[in-house]
Amino acid sequence: MMIESMKLQTVIRSPQDGIVDRIHVKEGESFEHDAELVTLSEEGR
Repeated sequence: MMIESMKLQTVIRSPQDGIVDRIHVKEGESFEHDAELVTLSEEGR
């Protein structure tokens, strides 16, 4: 996932493999520090 703040882009990588199950924020939406941005499901499940 890539986020942008004040024209600075930051890549966020998951510490585990998986498939994106749900995205909790919409493009352009603000979120708080430590917010859950996506939910991953394990591969093959």
